[in-house]
Amino acid sequence: MKIARERRGELVIMELEGEFDMISAPEFRSAWEEEMEGGARYFLIDFGKVSYIDSSGVAALIVLLKRARERGGDVALCCFQPEVYEVVVTLVRLDKIFRIFPTREEASSFLPPGS
Repeated sequence: MKIARERRGELVIMELEGEFDMISAPEFRSAWEEEMEGGARYFLIDFGKVSYIDSSGVAALIVLLKRARERGGDVALCCFQPEVYEVVVTLVRLDKIFRIFPTREEASSFLPPGS
């Protein structure tokens, strides 16, 4: 999986590409841990180029959410492909704990001031 990062103060936008699974979940975790060490508290995860997610990917998102909220931040998800959205929302019900947006533009309501 490829991970592109864009930092805007306390916000990090992470654009994922490829399969989000047990092989790539540790790489994702390392990326957000590095950003938190640098002061990030808010994360917007862009799934526009993710073709697959498994339970390891879901678990990595939940751990990120827990850590961000412990620091007074939050995590939002956006731009899902229909197949991945089906897994994340219909099967796993992540919409109950994450704010999910169809586009990055619509996610702007999530973004912290000054980002």
